[in-house]
Amino acid sequence: MTVRNRFVIPSLTVRNIFVLSLILRDATF
Repeated sequence: MTVRNRFVIPSLTVRNIFVLSLILRDATF
């Protein structure tokens, strides 16, 4: 489980950053 968490958590953070970047782009534009 720890190994999966190490791989799952980074993917979730990357998705959150990607979504936040899209929201910021929509907000700026």
